[in-house]
Amino acid sequence: CIYGEWYEKGEQICFIYENDPTPACWLYFLDAGKIRGRYMGEGGGWEILESSRDGGPLPCAGPDVGV
Repeated sequence: CIYGEWYEKGEQICFIYENDPTPACWLYFLDAGKIRGRYMGEGGGWEILESSRDGGPLPCAGPDVGV
């Protein structure tokens, strides 16, 4: 896990991380009841698909990471 921030850009959700200030923007949508994300940045076109859901915090090592 890496510290960063996210923001909305139109219909996209963009992430900026402490180790790379270049925005990484994704378009998220529902597909057969699962969340799918499509990378919209340079060289985009690849997708990620939700594999499971858990209401708990992300399992990141270190104090306050992922919280």
